[in-house]
Amino acid sequence: MWAIFWEKPVLDGDQRTANSDQRSAISNQQSAISDQQSAISNQQSAISDQQSAISNQRLFY
Repeated sequence: MWAIFWEKPVLDGDQRTANSDQRSAISNQQSAISDQQSAISNQQSAISDQQSAISNQRLFY
């Protein structure tokens, strides 16, 4: 029974730092994805505006 406790790996400082770095990298990726989604949303709005402008032009012909 004691062997289980002694064999259990203990996170050393380097491993904790690596885990922290990974969490930071994931957070940065999530921020980048969020920024991309905002950019896509803005592009969709611009396309919608262009389609409205085209539709409005057709009304005058």
